[in-house]
Amino acid sequence: MTMILRLLPFLKPYWLRAVEASVCMAFTTVLALPMPLLSVYIIDHVIANGQIQTLHIVCGALALAVMLGLGLGFLQRLLLLVFTRRVFFDLEMHLFDKTHTLPIGFFRKYGSGYIATRISDDVRQLRSLMAGTYIEGLSNIALLLVGLGIMVTIHPGLAIAVLVIAPGFLWVNLHFGHKVRGLSDQVQEKKAITTATRLESLDAAPVVRAFERGRGEARRLARDMHSEVNERLKRDVTLASAGVLQMVLYSLGGLFLLWYGAHEIMVGRLTLGQFVAFNTLMAYVYGPMNQLSGLYVNVQKGLGILKRVCEIMDMSPEKGRKIGARSIGTGEIAFENVCFGYEPHQPILNNLNFSLKSDRITAIVGPTGAGKTTLVNLLLRFCDLNAGRISIDGTDIFEFNPRILRREIGTVEQDIRIFSGTIRENISYGKFGASQREIIDAAEAMNCMEFIERFPDGLDTRIGSGGVQLSGGQKQRVALARAIIRDPKILILDEATSSLDPRSEGLVQDALKRATKGRTTLLIAHRLSTVSIADYIYVLADGRVVEEGHFHDLIERDGHFKTYYQQDRIAATA
Repeated sequence: MTMILRLLPFLKPYWLRAVEASVCMAFTTVLALPMPLLSVYIIDHVIANGQIQTLHIVCGALALAVMLGLGLGFLQRLLLLVFTRRVFFDLEMHLFDKTHTLPIGFFRKYGSGYIATRISDDVRQLRSLMAGTYIEGLSNIALLLVGLGIMVTIHPGLAIAVLVIAPGFLWVNLHFGHKVRGLSDQVQEKKAITTATRLESLDAAPVVRAFERGRGEARRLARDMHSEVNERLKRDVTLASAGVLQMVLYSLGGLFLLWYGAHEIMVGRLTLGQFVAFNTLMAYVYGPMNQLSGLYVNVQKGLGILKRVCEIMDMSPEKGRKIGARSIGTGEIAFENVCFGYEPHQPILNNLNFSLKSDRITAIVGPTGAGKTTLVNLLLRFCDLNAGRISIDGTDIFEFNPRILRREIGTVEQDIRIFSGTIRENISYGKFGASQREIIDAAEAMNCMEFIERFPDGLDTRIGSGGVQLSGGQKQRVALARAIIRDPKILILDEATSSLDPRSEGLVQDALKRATKGRTTLLIAHRLSTVSIADYIYVLADGRVVEEGHFHDLIERDGHFKTYYQQDRIAATA
């Protein structure tokens, strides 16, 4: 019940549609009553007395009631469909918005495919189940109560006989309902895993093709699908078993009513018309009773899915999102005795100390695994420190609201992410509401217009999912323009020019020198030719600074930087 109450905030804005649907349901139920009631009159009086004219009038009225009931029934379902779609649209958007407040570790742990299933598929299945449950549940309850009420007025004893099988339906509900709830939870979990495997394989299509691992990927997906199918089979067998038992009870109840009703007619306590009415009303009682049993099982199935939805709703957002709006000043950054590791016993940074001054480019170099990209994750508050302190303008980074902090940092990540849509949309992604002039200036600054103007649609060229219409170097230049357009106080470039050819890299480096004026710039690179524009360089190894200085000073020393530089030169000429 507590979980269902969690849906109330999403139901309240659309309560009027639910009320309108309920009114339609009430009239539909009332219009279903004339058929059994008038059948008594037709059989016992109209037919018995040969009143043909009266028969025509009564049957015409019944036809009108049926048509009106069908129309109201359609309107009821239409209103409920609008109601449920709006409610669950809001719920899905709330979950999507909520996921973007969760720690980055949540995405690293589960992956996009699994999370997408938890958000989208769970909500849509819940909508389908709950919409049907509401529509059928209320209608069936109304018919059941009204049908029983009329039965009692006709023949109380026979009405009681109709309820003989009610304990059986109750047992089926309780016995199978809880089983289905647990199995539905497992089915959705397995489905999320299968979806994640499928999306991961399709996203990595070039790698799969390069290694000719198509059959291996098919086997991997088949393994996950078999696991999902097995869970679905368990759930569906349970549902089928419950359905069979419900039909057995329905048949036994009908047989018992036939025997008892025929006996009452023979002894003169029931007329033929009343017996026919009872058989019609039996559909109003046993039908809803049977469907309510199935609906109860569906409710349990829905509660299993709702539990998964509530798990996301209850997840704690990343720390600091409620802190006041403190802004970055000059953007000077200091790392003081910083220790960090993604796993407790596998440290990446060990007592790291260095600083980044405003209005200059500071480069970080070092071997793979030295912790360079980890520095970016820490500055963006994607991870929490194990020990030490990071400060901006002398203020601990944890005193900044991460949302405000990130708005004042421009980032070009190592793994470039380009969104489907146009080049214009990707560049303006860095600044909401960016003007045409700002977009063009950013594109020109990062040497993008040179290839944009070759497209027939220019900035409005659609570049496909992941920017498939662009080369690796073009993607990096668009990403650079996206970072620059927001005019950030701090600029972070993580391998930002690794996919550029020497000519484009030279042009972009010149642009970067101009773009970094008046801001703190952190440049991370493997290609040491890239860091030649840096004002100061730190060399990282084993999670700490082992060397620092200006480019030409470091070249002249017999240290780590000179070794890396020589290796880079050899690799470039190989």
